[in-house]
Amino acid sequence: MLFRSIVYRAAMLFVLGVFLNCFPRDGGPWFDFSTLRILGTLQRIGLCYLATSVIYLNVKSRGQAIITTALLVFYFIVMKFVPVPGHGAGILERDGNWVQYIDLHLMPGHLQSSNWEGKGLFSTLPAIANTLIGVLVGQYLRSSRPALEKIAQCFLIGNVMMFLGLVWSVWFPINQNLWTSSLVLFMCGMALVIFTGCYYLVDVKKVTWWTKLFVIFGVNSITIWMGEWILYSILVSIMVHPAGGAAVSMWALIYTHLFASWAGPLHGSELMALSNVLLWSAILALMYKKRIFIKV
Repeated sequence: MLFRSIVYRAAMLFVLGVFLNCFPRDGGPWFDFSTLRILGTLQRIGLCYLATSVIYLNVKSRGQAIITTALLVFYFIVMKFVPVPGHGAGILERDGNWVQYIDLHLMPGHLQSSNWEGKGLFSTLPAIANTLIGVLVGQYLRSSRPALEKIAQCFLIGNVMMFLGLVWSVWFPINQNLWTSSLVLFMCGMALVIFTGCYYLVDVKKVTWWTKLFVIFGVNSITIWMGEWILYSILVSIMVHPAGGAAVSMWALIYTHLFASWAGPLHGSELMALSNVLLWSAILALMYKKRIFIKV
């Protein structure tokens, strides 16, 4: 029963991600299945959730740590030392690496762009390791050790991970598009250090006045992710014809006339982004007040 629930949730995340891809953010045609992008952020979350859940339910914490390490090392070895057909070994540019090669051969025409997928299949392996690190931290935090001991050790481990990530980046650069092993170590370490500070403030010192907005966003995270995506897609797809001017999208018109016209292109862009955040903050705050929580 538990495994069925895991598979269902992972499948729902994947399906919702594919559904969002039916609304391109570049103003392209909706529901164009001939070029529909298959992968994406929600899809990767679903795949990582499924793999990590299976590992967690069947492997003890020591084994989880070994699998995490093995995934990061295996990915590094393949990306750096195994030749890509027609290109060679160790290529970490956009063209000629294993992430691109696998995606182009398995999903041609259904990528983020013509020849690249930012959430590729092969680069999901280190992302699974990324998720497993979170599982390991969660298990440690649930232990009976004193809170201050947990904080001290998590802070230390987080800094060690950042250091190791920086060292590894000499040979395997920190790169989000390739989701490199050094990226996983560095960003997980940084996240752990930041989390340690939050854990100390919220769980130990009970300083919670600043957490309300994060709670409001967290309990309806899928809502804001999908809602903002679809709203943006709608606004960039609606074309308007200002008097005496060429056709522009509604999004561009709002940006130009409400923000850039008086704040300039740089600050206008910042203010529009801030306005978008405030809009969704208000929507989510209303949902929170009404106890409306949409979850997968």
